[in-house]
Amino acid sequence: MMEYCKVICHVFQILTYSQLWIVSQSKELPDTQTLSKWNFMLESQLTRLLTSVTGVDVLRENYKDSQNLELKEVDGMHLLNEAIPKMAEVLMKKEEAVKRLVKAAETAVADHRENPALSLDNVKFLNMKEIKKYDDRLQNSSRFMQSVSFNESGVHIPLEIYEGWMGPRYKVVWWHDPQILNGLKWTSALNEAFEENVRLDPSLRWQYFGSQRGFMRVYPAFRWPDIPNLPDLFDVRRQSWYIQGSVSPKDIVILIDVSGSVHGQTFDIMKIAVKTLLNTLGEDDYVNVAWFNNEVDWVIPCLNTLVQATSYHKGLLYDAVDQLQEGNLTSYATALEFAFEAFRKFEERKRPWEGSDCHKVIMFFSDGGTEWPEEILNHYRNDSITENVRIFTYACGPHPIPTVILKTIACETKGYFNTITALGAIRTRIQVANLVKDYVRILSRPLVISGNQELFQWTNFYKDSGGLGFVATITLPVANRSAANENQTLLGVMGIDVALSELTSLIPYQNLGHIGYGFSINTNGFVVFHPLLERQVIDSEDAADVDLMELEGHSVDMEKIRYEMIDGKTGSSSLVSATVIIDERYSLPLRMNYYYGTIGESKFRLGLAVPEGHIFGKVSYNNFRDNLNFVYPDGVLLAPWKFCEEGMQLQNLSSFVTESMQSCDSILVQHLMWDVKNTRNLWTEWQKANKSIIFNRFVFTTGGLTMVYPSSEVNHYTYLRDPKHNPIYKRASFKKGYIFSVMESTRYGIKSKTVHVSTKVTVEKDGKSYVAAVVGAEIGKHVVQMAFLNITGKANGENLSCGFTDDLRCYLLDDAGFIIASNQLDVEVGTFLGRADPQLMTELVDKSMYEKIDRYNFHARCVREEDSVTTGAPALSPSIPHLLMHMFSSLWSTSWVFDVSQLFSFLQYVFASFIVGSMPAYAGAQLEYGWEPTRVDQACTTKASWYAHTGKLNYAGAFQCDNCSRPLRAAFLPNLTLVFVVAGPPCSCLMPTHYLNQLPVEDPGPDWCAYKKMFRVKPLMCYANTEKENATDCGSGASQFSGSSFAFLCCFFVTIVIYSQTFFGNSKMKIQH
Repeated sequence: MMEYCKVICHVFQILTYSQLWIVSQSKELPDTQTLSKWNFMLESQLTRLLTSVTGVDVLRENYKDSQNLELKEVDGMHLLNEAIPKMAEVLMKKEEAVKRLVKAAETAVADHRENPALSLDNVKFLNMKEIKKYDDRLQNSSRFMQSVSFNESGVHIPLEIYEGWMGPRYKVVWWHDPQILNGLKWTSALNEAFEENVRLDPSLRWQYFGSQRGFMRVYPAFRWPDIPNLPDLFDVRRQSWYIQGSVSPKDIVILIDVSGSVHGQTFDIMKIAVKTLLNTLGEDDYVNVAWFNNEVDWVIPCLNTLVQATSYHKGLLYDAVDQLQEGNLTSYATALEFAFEAFRKFEERKRPWEGSDCHKVIMFFSDGGTEWPEEILNHYRNDSITENVRIFTYACGPHPIPTVILKTIACETKGYFNTITALGAIRTRIQVANLVKDYVRILSRPLVISGNQELFQWTNFYKDSGGLGFVATITLPVANRSAANENQTLLGVMGIDVALSELTSLIPYQNLGHIGYGFSINTNGFVVFHPLLERQVIDSEDAADVDLMELEGHSVDMEKIRYEMIDGKTGSSSLVSATVIIDERYSLPLRMNYYYGTIGESKFRLGLAVPEGHIFGKVSYNNFRDNLNFVYPDGVLLAPWKFCEEGMQLQNLSSFVTESMQSCDSILVQHLMWDVKNTRNLWTEWQKANKSIIFNRFVFTTGGLTMVYPSSEVNHYTYLRDPKHNPIYKRASFKKGYIFSVMESTRYGIKSKTVHVSTKVTVEKDGKSYVAAVVGAEIGKHVVQMAFLNITGKANGENLSCGFTDDLRCYLLDDAGFIIASNQLDVEVGTFLGRADPQLMTELVDKSMYEKIDRYNFHARCVREEDSVTTGAPALSPSIPHLLMHMFSSLWSTSWVFDVSQLFSFLQYVFASFIVGSMPAYAGAQLEYGWEPTRVDQACTTKASWYAHTGKLNYAGAFQCDNCSRPLRAAFLPNLTLVFVVAGPPCSCLMPTHYLNQLPVEDPGPDWCAYKKMFRVKPLMCYANTEKENATDCGSGASQFSGSSFAFLCCFFVTIVIYSQTFFGNSKMKIQH
């Protein structure tokens, strides 16, 4: 509390110091001599004050003893060549493990005899949804970061299967499905294979099998996470790793019917279905969406060809689909001709690396029709480019329009026909219908029939639903290769996770320094890991397709590096101008050296980025115990590195270290002991110093030691104890003089802004310079302000001063443009100049005193207003009488007479529409699961901006606006890393604004229609067609009338009779024809 009293007193002195209140009517600036004098006095007096406050001279003297220190310049290529074989070995072990699992699965299913009478009593398994929080079967595991059971695998069953497909009111429970029960039975044989894999490779994380039926078996078992008041919507078949692992890449044209007959719920179903389909596509797929009635065009006219199915492109298409309006008649021939021509034009005009060069698919969404486009189909079937195009057709909506044509189109092209009668059926119909009804299963046939055992697929890193953090998944498809199964259908996908930490731990960060870093991309140029990646995808549960250029910035040098990495070259690029992002405010424009190569035979590439001239310091120091005994351990923190044991602090490290250090990292420990020796007497020095203006003093060493005085303040520095994630350390280590950081801190329950000032301590040896530590202090924000006004606030003759006046604006800015001191009472310390004085920031950027760095995040989430969910009268279908009349008139039309199975399919379709049409018009999720979603955020694009001093020493000029000229002078103070700005009063005209938010702001993003397409390498293997494929089952109709079919028809007509009596018996109801 005493500190706060002193602060208040100092502020009062400032406000009442009469010398500083000088009002001048002149708009000229002080003369050059006065400004130069101020510059000199600011640097000398503030440097002297800060040197005394921090005790830096004592620390520099201590570190002069460098006899135990060996300095050498980092050889990036050598580090790369050491890291790549280690990573390749990790990937190879995972590939061997997943191959063993696939072999075990295919053997198990071959030995299994399908039992249609199997009951739940005969199938033993652990349902992970039913595991309680403190289940005795679970034990804590640091490797899995939660409690697990190594004694057995666990099973997850998705909600669509667990609670049926027609919503909570009409459940079809999974335990009555013999196919699910048989799947659970034969996959139990995987337990032995899971355990054997762990014995061979104890580093393995999650191992799992995702079934085409929808269930997933995971080892080890764990308690499935649940979110209060929300249903579990996880389905393994919707995961990107599952789809990518089961289907070769695809070029897809989606056609959506927008004719006049498509309206209301039917149109909503189509839109949601198209977006659901888009969500199943991955980075190796190409796609576009077109609307059609009697005309046809792309939903985004300027995107007039197929585009890579990145999350951003899919987002653009989502929005465009939402904007569609219905109207006019429909023409199937016009639509299909457009789609076929789109494939032909794409093949003729694309660059060699564009497209999938594999599956060609048309997804056709309509409400039904009678036009048979035979001439179009025959024409393009004889075209070499389009002869193998498959067409998947979807009849959407609850009202019965003839759909025979849609099924025939699908069957003629080895596609598949399906119906989507209500919102609740979308996911199961498009993506995961039973048997072979979904497009993933159909397109997987050629891949499975190929019999290739080396179809490994690696995802990028995504957030693990099992709580492991960010993981990548390696997959292999599992086929039914039994002799009785000619078509060798897909059983599911086997997967094994690799934790992000498992690969990043192989990056030699100690050699790279705390600014250097490792990164990895794949053959699409998308980042696998990068220190900035988590900023963009921290809340994403899908693999992110973030391009390297989005994180590193667009430049000729980076484009060359990206190209050569994707192309599989090993090489380096030196003196690349790069911007290293430190945190939300600060960045470092640096010269970096890049080294890169391919990780084994995989599609991954590894890169190392090292600051130019980076020096690595290796310490040889053997006084173990003596130098680890510290006088004030409560004020000391260690970086979260594995010195001997993770999480160990200095007070118990000394008792753990032995002469041999067999269980310790000798390099880390010896560097730490050297730091302890050199910082030991700093504590005593700090105790002697003036405490009136200081909250605390601190030192961060390169070896991972943090010391804070007084020790009661140490908790403020816990998050800064790792130099690699410490913005103060990183900035100070690359600046010549002191650096200033305005930060918010809380003491005695009061939040206030304070200033952290710090500078580096270097060791000079053999012509090399090594940053050993950063030392500093946290001081009140008034300290620099008072010194600034004491120097610049006094008038000298006719000269103006920086007293509190409206005629002269004076600022001390840090290297990012944030205000450290000013003469404006209404401007708070720490404010960005772009907010306080946009004209000045604009002029300083335009005249290159500062540079502006922009970064887009195409994977951000932006807050939106909560969606309202409509409840009330049904709005799902036309009136029931109209539905019945349309149905019976259709039954006797010639299009239905020839196919009895189609009649049954049609009745099923109408019956489902009839049932669902009786429900309230809930939103899709409520219709399926009985809950109302409250969406608080949506995918969006944001832009963040950083400003950095360019190194320019001074500028003299004027901001021009209309007839106003505002004089301005700026000078860089190198010993303080501050820019001193003096300017006249603002012009009254409108001005451009350089505005910075600490949090990124939503932005429309670049013009993607004119965006440069980036180089990539296509997947080498493609399985799109085979003569062995049996494509006779191409639609959702029943092939014959069975007993269950007869029972269905009975139920259907009884329901119609009951409903009709109820309906027509109501005298108040009016039927309009």
